[in-house]
Amino acid sequence: MYKYFLIVYIFANVLLVSAQAQEGYDVPRLPVPIEIEDQPIPFSHELHSSIGLQCATCHIGSEDGRSMTLPISGTCVGCHSVIATERESIQTLLTYHDLGEVIPWVRIYAINEGITWNHQVHLDANLSCQTCHGPVQERSELTLETGVIAMSSCIGCHQANEAEAECYTCHAWPTPDVIEFDHQRYLPQ
Repeated sequence: MYKYFLIVYIFANVLLVSAQAQEGYDVPRLPVPIEIEDQPIPFSHELHSSIGLQCATCHIGSEDGRSMTLPISGTCVGCHSVIATERESIQTLLTYHDLGEVIPWVRIYAINEGITWNHQVHLDANLSCQTCHGPVQERSELTLETGVIAMSSCIGCHQANEAEAECYTCHAWPTPDVIEFDHQRYLPQ
């Protein structure tokens, strides 16, 4: 059911891309957020945002900028070694940390293989996390609520912001030299 819903959603977005590019662009919200499996530790972005934490406090960018990491236990323990230590969820966190185990967070927005997408490029373009992921700071539990993983969302945003939108901008193949070659090969004689 999920696959059919996503296919219909993506197709509908493809039809809207040109119109949205004319008016500015917001990553479309899914009509019905897709629930994900429970996280190993309950986490409220709303609570942590309300005390002034920014996304990059916990979600640190990788060296290549491809993804923002999911928080490691040491990041959380920086505060939770003294804050709310009596809570069951914090006890679970401390157990992961003490055992040196990685918290098995459930990734909500995954970058598909073959995509050369980069968080840092988008942050450098002054896009906020909320542009693509929705109002995360208002959520006590996260769901998949935007169409950011749909190609039509990427194309619509690139067109609206006059960013490069060739296939090779986001895909590992075709490369610009292959596209140039193909253009020459298939031009009418």
